[in-house]
Amino acid sequence: MYERFTDRARKVMKLANQEAKRFNHEYIGTEHLLLGLIKEGSGVAAHVLKDRDIDLDKIHLEAEKLIQSGPNRFTIGKLPQTPRVKKVIEYAMEEARGLNHNYVGTEHLLLGLIREQEGVAAQVLTNLGLSLDDVRNETLQLLAGPTSSRMETPPYRTGDLISGPRPRTTLRIWLLFAVAAGTALLLVSLLWPRPGGGMGRSHPAVGQKLPPVELTPLTFEGDPITSADLTGRVVVLNFWGTWCPPCLMELPHIAQLGQRYGDDERFKLLAVSCGSGPAAHDRVDDLQGHTAALLQRAKLPLAAYADPAGKTRQRLAAAGLFEHGYPTNLVIDREGVVRGVWIGYRPGVEHQIAALVDELLAK
Repeated sequence: MYERFTDRARKVMKLANQEAKRFNHEYIGTEHLLLGLIKEGSGVAAHVLKDRDIDLDKIHLEAEKLIQSGPNRFTIGKLPQTPRVKKVIEYAMEEARGLNHNYVGTEHLLLGLIREQEGVAAQVLTNLGLSLDDVRNETLQLLAGPTSSRMETPPYRTGDLISGPRPRTTLRIWLLFAVAAGTALLLVSLLWPRPGGGMGRSHPAVGQKLPPVELTPLTFEGDPITSADLTGRVVVLNFWGTWCPPCLMELPHIAQLGQRYGDDERFKLLAVSCGSGPAAHDRVDDLQGHTAALLQRAKLPLAAYADPAGKTRQRLAAAGLFEHGYPTNLVIDREGVVRGVWIGYRPGVEHQIAALVDELLAK
């Protein structure tokens, strides 16, 4: 499988195997592959991340937060790859062909990790602001520019290459740079929550009736929550994940919100812990341990719920109230009408949510 891999790409696969064993895992997952890319540190992928102002140490720390060590064991040889890692390698080969490269380097492995989207590695990278288009444009610039020392040596003679990185004029390089910058600005304008920008009270779905809700207690014993339990209450419905760095930044503020209104029977906070994959794959047993451990480590007095099989999120998505972004916060009035929707987090969002809750409780 690795005959087209550069020496650095092969080294990444060996390091991924070592990282998996370090965590006492019996498989190589996307998280181990990401750690291998970071540990290798000198390939095109590392340069791309650095040039995107992504701190490799920060990626390493974020990834390690999400990885749970397995029971102690001693394993010899190569570990099997998960289906997601196999998919990443397929994507990497596709990316290499798309760039007219007859080899697979660390840059292609990075593009494959971004494309896979559902693994731990993709969650870490996308939550740090990387997109496939940005990474591809950055890679093209590195391979097309004068920094030829960053290019990776294929595992065969240069003359054997069908095609390779092609020289580009200064104008074309600047055009690529402009496209990358425009893409980044567009992503920021679409995804960055800001007042009056389609978030909060100005979200286009504000004014809709909340669809039926079915949530299960996750970190405490209690009865399931349905829409009937929310009648006559102002509700903050918060969807977050233990794997999501922006969620973890926001979570202390959500806990404070719950404490602030905890004695008011007219208010209900529903903090729903979600998995990193498709919503339909969420299982209570899978989420319970990670969620409880995180809340205990962070010493957050927060009662967490689960959305089994993603039923509530699927109904919200059908109504235009959920875009599969995390964290997502909905504020619902006492008549069951959605009055605010926040997707993503930046400092200050919590004050907007609290102000709306105060306003609705005062009515």
